[in-house]
Amino acid sequence: MLKPCLAFILASTVAQTAGAVQLLGDVEVSRIPTAEKVMAEVVNRYQALDEGLANQLSAQKNERDATQLAARQGHRLWQQAVRDVQSGHFDDRSLYWARLSMLNSLKNNSANFKMVDWQQQILASAVEKASRGFSDIQYDDDVQIKIFLTGFDPFFLDKDISQSNPSGLVALALDGFKFDINGKKAQIETAMIPVRFEDFDQGIIESLLSPIYRDPKTQFV
Repeated sequence: MLKPCLAFILASTVAQTAGAVQLLGDVEVSRIPTAEKVMAEVVNRYQALDEGLANQLSAQKNERDATQLAARQGHRLWQQAVRDVQSGHFDDRSLYWARLSMLNSLKNNSANFKMVDWQQQILASAVEKASRGFSDIQYDDDVQIKIFLTGFDPFFLDKDISQSNPSGLVALALDGFKFDINGKKAQIETAMIPVRFEDFDQGIIESLLSPIYRDPKTQFV
């Protein structure tokens, strides 16, 4: 279930970046076959979640249900990637490639109603935001010091398709981490940011960080 207190972050940014996801995501998706040849185990680690999205999409009869499915599967992907890294599987790449596989599944599978292009883009953006942890930002009620960190997708993949990004790995490793600072309870929450200029131009950082900056308990970003 998506965490309700930050659900508005997902909603406020879905439409804003839908076009960027559709246009620029296609470039990234086109690299999947090459990546599978080089590191199939990495690319297909979360294949079950991708297949679950594809299989359930055909049963969705309206835009709301289809969007909720896309967001739910994206959220599950984020949570699984966090669990894997925090249990010792130190690799951020599977999250990236699974997200692209989900976008590809949305493009190649149909819901049980006629969708126009902008509706398909909304589903793609729902997967993007949820699988990046945007709907998973929630601090415990007793936390006195809130810390928010971002990681970034792998990039320069045309030079090295197996590229990782240490910042993404750190973000997955530290998501939800709790500790004390001079007797005060602190907690880290994280999210993953795409490396696409279009997203930045359309305000993805501002949409994500505005509510975080407004919280007086936020001390480090």
